[in-house]
Amino acid sequence: MVNLMKRKHIGILFLTLIILLIPTQTSAISFIKNESDGTEYKLVANFKNTYVNHSLFEILLELEAVTFGTLEGVIVGFYDIEIDISISGDSVFLTDNTTLTDINIVGGSSSTTLSYNLSDIPFEQFTVATHFQFKGNNTQGDDPTYGLIWVPGFVRVKEANAAIIAPIIAVLCLTYLVKKKRKTSKLN
Repeated sequence: MVNLMKRKHIGILFLTLIILLIPTQTSAISFIKNESDGTEYKLVANFKNTYVNHSLFEILLELEAVTFGTLEGVIVGFYDIEIDISISGDSVFLTDNTTLTDINIVGGSSSTTLSYNLSDIPFEQFTVATHFQFKGNNTQGDDPTYGLIWVPGFVRVKEANAAIIAPIIAVLCLTYLVKKKRKTSKLN
């Protein structure tokens, strides 16, 4: 009987953890772009695919230099790295921009984390869109400009109530089981 109760408690705790963690999973999306001069770079966006209303929405944006091109001059780095971001649903809800640090080595990267309080979003999901633009440092001629508009994904919007109710229900279930166990123990 005691062993059965332990299994129930472990099962309820496991279920509670799943309920709490599933909506907060982040998704890292990457995209590799090859330019005509042989330059190759990787863009990474990392954010939660479900946003709970009245909380912070955080997104990590990263640019990595995979290969510097040598077909039209010699590229030795990236500079003036600018990122524009827009968050939109039925209409544009928010726009922002930021500048990343220069990248001077192959395999080097530059990243930023942006946080937004998107309280009272009027739609059920929103789109994250980015525009990366930067220059390549060419030692044998004009510096090329690279750029890309990239939509890394959609985010579902949930009300905060569900995130609050799940732990409360779990605690109530555990309390009920403990009281039931005590009552059963007193009868035996």
